[in-house]
Amino acid sequence: MTDETQILNLLGEYCWNIDQADFDALGALFASGRLVGPDGVEIASGSEAVSQFYSGSMKLHDGSPRTKHQITNWIIHVDHEAGTAVVRSSYVLHQMGDGVISTIMAGRYRDVFARGSAGWHFTERQFFVDLVGDLSEHLMFDL
Repeated sequence: MTDETQILNLLGEYCWNIDQADFDALGALFASGRLVGPDGVEIASGSEAVSQFYSGSMKLHDGSPRTKHQITNWIIHVDHEAGTAVVRSSYVLHQMGDGVISTIMAGRYRDVFARGSAGWHFTERQFFVDLVGDLSEHLMFDL
């Protein structure tokens, strides 16, 4: 499997885990990583803190956030010698509510990855929110 495919699989695992409300698996993706806001300020670092951030931020409806995350438009820059990669991408977040699927948020990620003995892993995810819809059934805080 190519380095790029391994990295894309990590992006997919992120979406899968968050949409399944599997916050432990989501946190595990950041065992050696951290989340930062658009200003670069750290939000959470390491498995437990990342898991707690998501579990404490998202509203669940019968155990599910009723969401589908999509990450698209990847621009992948791999430095094979250094064993690092930077990926810029766009995300769109859809949520089911009252029998209607709505787009509730869109923005960008800047992800940094490193290659270790077990393969590639997140070292940093930076969030940028560009478009915001109705988040009242998704987040427990205001953006």
